[in-house]
This record gives sequence, C-alpha cells and structure tokens, in this order.
Amino acid sequence: MRAKSTLLALGALSLSASLFACESMLGFDEFTYSTGTAGAAGASQAGAAGAAGQAAGAGGVATAGAAGDGGGAGAGAAGEAGAAGQAGAGGADDCPPGVVTGEDGREQRRVREPGVGCFSIDTQEVSRGAYQKFLDAQPPFNLSLQSTACQSNLELKPDAACVAGSKTTGDLQQNPVVCVDWCDAAAYCKWAGKRLCKGSHADFAEAGKSEWYAACSNEGVNVYPYGSKSKPSACNTGCTTSPCPTDPVGSRPDCVSARGVADLSGNVAEWVDECETSAGLEDLCRARGGSFKDSDGDAACDLSDAPKRGTRDASRGFRCCDD
Repeated sequence: MRAKSTLLALGALSLSASLFACESMLGFDEFTYSTGTAGAAGASQAGAAGAAGQAAGAGGVATAGAAGDGGGAGAGAAGEAGAAGQAGAGGADDCPPGVVTGEDGREQRRVREPGVGCFSIDTQEVSRGAYQKFLDAQPPFNLSLQSTACQSNLELKPDAACVAGSKTTGDLQQNPVVCVDWCDAAAYCKWAGKRLCKGSHADFAEAGKSEWYAACSNEGVNVYPYGSKSKPSACNTGCTTSPCPTDPVGSRPDCVSARGVADLSGNVAEWVDECETSAGLEDLCRARGGSFKDSDGDAACDLSDAPKRGTRDASRGFRCCDD
C-alpha cells in the first residue's frame, strides 16, 4: 500500500514537471503572472490612486509646482493626484495630467476643456527675463505678423513709465512681465510657437468655453485654483500698500491648481484671447485671475477684468496656451 502511494506521488510530480516545462516553452508562466497577478495588483493600485486623487482634488490639496524660469516653486504632486483621481473614479483619463515643454523651452501642463479637448497651458506667468529674450531675438518679431486688430500696435516693449512705477520682490528677472498690452502678449506667444488662452468673452466663467477658466477651476470643480475655499496668503493677493509688489513666478507653493499651474490667482491679472470684438486697440479683452491688488476671497477663478486691448498696467501680465 505504501509502495503504491509512493508511485502515485512520483507520477504526479512527473506530470507537474512536464506541464511546467510545456508552459515555460510556450511562455504561459510569464503570461499568467503579467495578466493575472500583476493585473489584479494594478487594478487595486489604480483604484487606490483614484480614490486618493479624488480626496486630494475634492479637498483642494495642491502643492505641485515647478520653476520653469528658475523661480522657486512648491514641490509635490498632490495637485496632479487630484486631477488623476477623477480618472481613477470614472475610468481612463482622455487627457492625463502631464508636463510638456513649449517651443520656447518653458514648462506647460496638459489640461482638459470639457466637451472640447485637451490643451497645454504655461505652468507659470511669462517672466521679465523670458520676455526680454523675445525682445532681443534676432531676427526681431515681424510686427506685420500681428492680428488685424493689432496692426496699429507698433511697439512691443513694456511701457517705460509704467515699469518705473512697478515694484518687485526677489529676483527681478523672475518676476512676471508687466506693463504690456494684449497685442504685446499675443506677439510673444506667437513668437514662442504658442498663443494666448482662448475663450468666450461672454461665457468666461464656463469651463467648456474658456481654457483659462478650465485650468484654474479644475474643469469647473473649484472656486479657486487650489480648492473651493479661500486660503489667506496662499497667493499674492490682498496688498494694501502702494505700489504693490509682484512675486517671482511660481514662488508660492500653495497657489497651484489641481494640474500644477501656478499663480492663476493674484500676482498679476493675465491677458487672454477673450475679446468682445476684433476691430482694434479699443476692443475690450479679458484679463483673468485678479492681481496683488485683489483680496484673497475676490481672486477666484471667475474674477475677470475687461480693459481695452491697447492698455498697459503694472498689475497685468500673461501666460500662453497651446493645442
């Protein structure tokens, strides 16, 4: 009886060895582990990441940032986790968060405009140093390449008197460029192979009709770039002195959107391609996000001014978008 049991055991071992050899030859063993065990683990991790991301997104925790022009920025990835969390809950993200580099070498983030598609937006406002490179470029920007509405814009330099009255903190060249009009901003973006962020003049606070608003509000979810409640001192807002200073771009780690875009609230208001008409320098065009002059509570994603296209101000700058 014992001999029979031993023979049966040896036979089972021999059969198992044969099957293992066949599986190894056909690659079944590797295939099983990659699609079975790893697949289950991947699904579990994806679900956990999605849930964590949702928590980060809903809670407005956003500390991601980068120093595209050398300015300081908060480290971390909670903001992108919030955006990615939406995908974790609802399936694959058709516009996954990510970092890309524009033709001018400056960092951009990928954002979804609901119902429209993906686009890229500069991580930081255009700095004085970056704008100076544009002015120094050889050959210089051809003014005839400006849009019809800007054909009478014959000077791309920031207004000298306006700049003299402005104030900065930290590295001067890392502060946002100011005292430029809409046409100056559009010219820089075109030179850089990009464009101003597009949108509707009338529907500027709808995520599906304004790229800038979609980026700031996390596709219409948040009131502020960092969440749904105002955070005092998170951004460069609420200045009561005169003149009020700008901060180096990307230097406030708490003033970051869910996709990692810095300074969408405060610092300087940003020119966007949301103009009422296309007649000339008298057109009303929107500048988004408020500036250092606006209070913490007022500098929400739906805050917008509509100055004339040809005006220059020490509280106004811009950033670029791209397809």
